[in-house]
Amino acid sequence: MLAKYEVYCDENWLMQRVQVERTIGSETKALRLDLEQGGLWRRSGQEIAEVRGCLDADLSVTPATNTPPIRQLNLGIGKSESVVAAWIRFPELTVQPLPNAMPVQQKISIPTKAIPDSRLRS
Repeated sequence: MLAKYEVYCDENWLMQRVQVERTIGSETKALRLDLEQGGLWRRSGQEIAEVRGCLDADLSVTPATNTPPIRQLNLGIGKSESVVAAWIRFPELTVQPLPNAMPVQQKISIPTKAIPDSRLRS
């Protein structure tokens, strides 16, 4: 399986849009989700009620999508906070809520310039 993704965040690491594509053999499937204020997720203009209120997406194929909620929470070392994310499962590209604990084991520095246009990409 080949997975490609782009996660668009604003300058405060708040997610705005997630685009994913996965390919298995000759079959390609794509998904785009847009996040509106208040945690309203839309797919093709239609609300995804199951994940209403989730402020972040978590892609099952990468830990990179843990970065935005960790940055938003700004927790100290050894601290943890529970969040619920819109979990995008691969290879199905289904979306469902996922309770998650965001632990901070060490402080890291990621310069904003390292991520062009505030996007996480693979």
